[in-house]
Parts: sequence; C-alpha cells; structure tokens
Amino acid sequence: MPEPTESQFVRHEPCPNCTSSDAFAVYSDGGGYCFSCGHHVRGSGADAGESTPASPQRITYDGDFARLPKRRISEDTCKKFNVRVSEGVVRFPYYSSAGQVVGYKERNASKDFRWYGKNSDKRLFGQNLFGGGKSLVITEGEMDALSVWQARPNWPVMSLPSGAQGAKKALAAQLTELMKFDEIILMFDADEPGVKAAEECVSLFPPDKVFLASLGSYKDASEALQANDAEAIRQAVWNKRTHSPASIIDGRTLFDLVSTPLHGKDADWPYHSLNDVTSGLRLGELVTVTAGSGVGKSTFCGETAVSLIDQGFNVGYIALEESIKRTGLRLMTVKANKPLHLSNEIPTDQLRTAFDATVGSGHVYLRDGFGSIDPEVILSDIRFMVKAHDVKFVILDHLSILLSGNESADERKTLDVVMTKLRSFVEETGIGMILISHLRRAHQDKGHEDGAQISLSQLRGSHSIAQLSDLVLAIQRSVSDGSDQAELKVLKNRFNGQTGPAGYLAYDKDTGRLQASEKIATTDTPVSYDDF
Repeated sequence: MPEPTESQFVRHEPCPNCTSSDAFAVYSDGGGYCFSCGHHVRGSGADAGESTPASPQRITYDGDFARLPKRRISEDTCKKFNVRVSEGVVRFPYYSSAGQVVGYKERNASKDFRWYGKNSDKRLFGQNLFGGGKSLVITEGEMDALSVWQARPNWPVMSLPSGAQGAKKALAAQLTELMKFDEIILMFDADEPGVKAAEECVSLFPPDKVFLASLGSYKDASEALQANDAEAIRQAVWNKRTHSPASIIDGRTLFDLVSTPLHGKDADWPYHSLNDVTSGLRLGELVTVTAGSGVGKSTFCGETAVSLIDQGFNVGYIALEESIKRTGLRLMTVKANKPLHLSNEIPTDQLRTAFDATVGSGHVYLRDGFGSIDPEVILSDIRFMVKAHDVKFVILDHLSILLSGNESADERKTLDVVMTKLRSFVEETGIGMILISHLRRAHQDKGHEDGAQISLSQLRGSHSIAQLSDLVLAIQRSVSDGSDQAELKVLKNRFNGQTGPAGYLAYDKDTGRLQASEKIATTDTPVSYDDF
C-alpha cells in the first residue's frame, strides 16, 4: 500500500499490471495501488472522483471505542491502540515520533481502505506504545497486530503500514527504534508475498536477533483468533525459529542422507576397461573429455551416446561444430556399423533400422545451430530438454567454440564463469553432462596429435575445467603416424579416486567405429601424470 497521504480512496478497478479484476485501489489524487501485485501509480494531484480530502496540517481523528465481535477483538484492546469505530468503518491511527496522530487508515466491511493524513515519519502501527524491551512481534496488518495483543496482552506488537510489498522499506526506516528490542519476531502472512517479505526482512537484523513465527494452517493472526484459536498465536511466538538460508544445512538433519553409501553408477560406458576404473557414469556429474585435434573425441562421444540410448536414457546431443545431419549420421553409424557420412551405398531398410535405433528412437534430442553461441542460450535450451523431454544425459561438443563468439578479451575469466554455470546447472537439474574440451599446445617436441602425453594442466583456457569436473578423461593417439590405436586415461576421478590407464581403443575405417582394443598402443615417452 502506498504511504498515507491526504488523498482518499475512491473505488476499486481492474489492475492495469496484473489479472486482478478489483484489487487496484484508485485514490482522489489520481494515484493507485494494487493489493494483489503491488503495482503503484503515483498521484498527480488530479481529482479521480468526488471526495473531500482531510487537511494534512490538522487531522480530525474520532469515533467510538467498541469491540469487534467478528474479529474477537475486545474494546480494551481497541482502547490500547486507540482504534475507533464510526458508521461501520474501523480506523487505525498512525503517530508521529512526537506522539501525535498524523494520519489514519480507515477500513470498511468490504476491506476497502482510505488513508487520511500523512505518515511522514514512516512509522509502524502501534509504534507509539512501545519504546523497547525484550520481545517485539511484527505483523503485516493492523488487525493482525490487535489479534496478537488479544492473545498475549502486555507484550509489544506492531504492524507494517503498507503490507508485505513495502515491508523491508518500512522496517529499514525504523531500524534504529526496532533495534531497542532484544528480539524481533516476524509473523507475516503465510502466503507467497508474506513469506517472500519475511525472507527479505530478516537481512535487516543480526541473525541472533530476528525470528520467524508460523501459524500453521492459518494465514494470519486474525484468522487464527477468528477461529477462537488464540493458543495458536501464543504457540507461534513460543516456537519461533531462526531463519536459515536454504544453502545452509544443519548437519544433524542429514542422517538419512548419509546412512546409505553413494550409488555406484547410473549407466555404463561402452568400454569395459573404462567402467573398471571409473565405476561407470553417474547422474549429477560433470565429465570432461579431452584430446588433441582429430584424435577421436567426437567419435568417442557418439559411441557413448548410443550406449546410453541402448540403456534406455534420453540423451541431449549438442554439437556446436557440426550440422545436425552430421551428428545424426554419427549416431546412426554406430548402429549400422558403417561410416554413413562417407557412403551412400547402404540399403534404405538398413538405414531406417539404424535411424529407428538411434536418432528416431524417441530418446535423442538435438539442437540446431552451428558455431559460437551465448552460453545462457545453450543452458536455456538444455533446461528445456531436461524439463520437457526428461533428458538425463547431455553431451556438449565443445567448450572452446561455446566461447569463441564472446566479446571479452579475458578468455580465462570467461571460461571460469561458463564452467561455474555448467557445474551449477548439473547440480540444479541432476543430469549427467559430458563436455568436450580442447588442449593447449604442448611445450615439447611432440604435439598431442603426435602422441604426446596429456595432463590436467594442459586443458585449454582455465584450471576451472579440471577443478569443477567430476571426471576428466583423455584420449591419446598419434594421428600424424596414421595410428588407429588410442589409449584412454583417467586424469581425475572424484568418485573413487582411481586414475591412470583405462584401456585401449581402435578406430576402424571400414566401420567408422571406435571400439575397445586388446592391442596395447606403444608410445615413445613414459606415462606421467601431473598432480593438480
């Protein structure tokens, strides 16, 4: 609700900012406020209807003291807060810091409000009565404050002048006065605006000084008292709780979580030797695959994708360096056992069989779009795959091209940001993500395409790739020698700690497949691993 002014309520109208048909209150100065979404229109001083605004210099505050039977509020409670009743309306006074009534809020049976005067000091309802002490309850509305006092008299209670929408601003304006109390108990409404406002307001106070009170199934204190359940109000104060951010977990609550071991795997790699070292693939993990240029990273990921499809998982495949036709043929090649991107000689029925088992299986979702792209757009597309199509594993090929269109000159910093977003996304959604990353050029006689050994420190761009990945795999092959033999290495393994050789692969030109090989590939340099 807007701050009290000399303007008066005129009528309710549909809100111009939300779907509410009658929550927008129009005031005599042309201003308005939506009690549903909080939309506020500043008054221009123009008359919005017939009314006689009270003088801001002199407020006439009158009416009788009376009990409010529907609300179960006694006359004594109304006298305590100087709440008056006149011709079917209830008036709630607001005082200046000097103790004078400078404005009041008037409410009729239809819950229509009118403001008279101006609350220039932005004070809370009831603030004139309490100057400090042990405990203070703050509610959203005046009627809630009266209900709390009715349930537990002689204990300080105040309410917000402008509801949940202006809660933080209102409390911040009175923070010095509120800090005179040993503890602040926020008893806001148990609806979405009230819960959100309470979470915002706790940041104003020291953590050991502010508490939240919950009324269980009741929306607010007034509703509890109308149900003749004053005890619910007293218990809410008695059982007040400290606010804990969702990111902070009390270890005492985790027994059920930690009493069972981590599950070994959710899926298998297509290579038994790799499963032996890594214990398989797991949802919620970020896997990075790296190798020199042309060594077989994409082919490796194609084999992995088809293996996951065969195991019944929905797979999202995002290849930023090739067309969706090439990606589709890559997956179909695994099933056809023929390099479909190089030959048109396969019979149509075999092509259809390979298609139905992979791209057309209902388990595969591709993304159309070649080249560099905004990482936020990519994450948005992946989120759609996950939410709309229940994708469990996503293959992203590759990280470098994801950054290539970025205007930042600091590639390392940009990469840190992107990796953090990918890591957070995996945690948020619980998917498994397989990410292809390139290597920086080796500072030795041999390049990685010549069979040079790969270490974590050689991942291109940023140490965050190794730090934020759960598993880092390297594929080593001497492309320049024409070798079809590749060695798999595990450079990092957060799950079980095992690293080192993880088997050998052989690329078959006749089938276009990268499959397990019993032949040991030879290298001219000894195997070594850099600690990271």
